[in-house]
Amino acid sequence: MQIKAVVLRDGEEKEIPVEEIVPGDITILNAGDIIPADCLILESKDLFVSEATLTETYPVEKVAGVLNAETPLAKRTNSLWMGTSVVSGSGKVLAVSTGKETEFGKISERLKLRPSETEFEKGISDFGHFLMEVTTLMVLIVFVINVYLKRPIRESFLFSLALAVGLTPQLLPAIISVNFSHGAREMAQKKVIVKRLASIENLGSMNLLCSDKTGTLTEGELQLHSSQDLKGNQNEKVLPLCQP
Repeated sequence: MQIKAVVLRDGEEKEIPVEEIVPGDITILNAGDIIPADCLILESKDLFVSEATLTETYPVEKVAGVLNAETPLAKRTNSLWMGTSVVSGSGKVLAVSTGKETEFGKISERLKLRPSETEFEKGISDFGHFLMEVTTLMVLIVFVINVYLKRPIRESFLFSLALAVGLTPQLLPAIISVNFSHGAREMAQKKVIVKRLASIENLGSMNLLCSDKTGTLTEGELQLHSSQDLKGNQNEKVLPLCQP
């Protein structure tokens, strides 16, 4: 099923696929419509929009007006974002950005990037490089000693190669995965779901965790009501660690 939107072109209302909307199009929105692009509101009447895909959970009232360019997305009441939907009311809006240039499009582009390495992954990578250097050095030393002792070069090379294979910890990835899986299982029993096993090490090294609850981190405001130690007990000694 193709999603369509109503736009004003040549002074007439036309229904076109949302893919054909370009910056500069004036779009007519009604209850139930999907916002086809990042838009600026020209006219509105009791316009409420659901922005749960981006910021707020509850419908937000949108009105025409002029705001400071530095106003955060959650506070731009004169703008609409692609991917959100109209809950009630109606409005006439001007398409400003479409496709990858929209805020929703920028988020989808960032999701294509490879997640940054955790500290544990960096440590394993450094350990692998160190192990490779040691193995290479030992293989060369063994090969040179065998040649110096006038052993056959072919046999010396094969012996050095076998030594390199023997020094390689082939079960290391399996051991790491088993340990991570065991940790994820224990956390699941405590109602914590781990999406990436490698992130368990980062969770274990945390000393301060901040979580959002309806407009705290979103608005940049954080109030500390209590502090707990690793065992979940009230402990005032944790407070100095929370100071910026």
